[in-house]
Amino acid sequence: MKTEFLKGLGLTDDQIKSVMAENGKDINEIKAKLDDSNNAKAKLEEDLKERDTQLENLKKSAGDNEELKKQIETLQNENKATKEKYEADLKDLQITNAIKLAISESAQDVDLVAGLFDKSKLILGDDGKVTGLEEQLKGIQESKAF
Repeated sequence: MKTEFLKGLGLTDDQIKSVMAENGKDINEIKAKLDDSNNAKAKLEEDLKERDTQLENLKKSAGDNEELKKQIETLQNENKATKEKYEADLKDLQITNAIKLAISESAQDVDLVAGLFDKSKLILGDDGKVTGLEEQLKGIQESKAF
């Protein structure tokens, strides 16, 4: 939210400072959640690598025991499926956080407005930026002024 916008509404400097301080709290809260998510992601990735390394070592030491190798392969496949689900959930969380951060300054009900976005059309880049967010935001702002 920009102070020029609030000045345009006829608010005093003290009122503007209060509004900006409150808005800053909301933005900092969302940023803290995003940081927590990124820290959790890093920890889970580290745990997953360690588990995969352990399984590889166990597979090598199993020798000719085919049954044990099959069990290990099954565990590896389960780990891969778990990792893919985790990555999909993390991507969804990052997109949701990006949406909420983008609308936190202007939306009256962030959760309600965030639900109006079509997440399937949003693309999360390696740099954490969401492609297609601005276009959807403009469309929603035009059709739903709240």
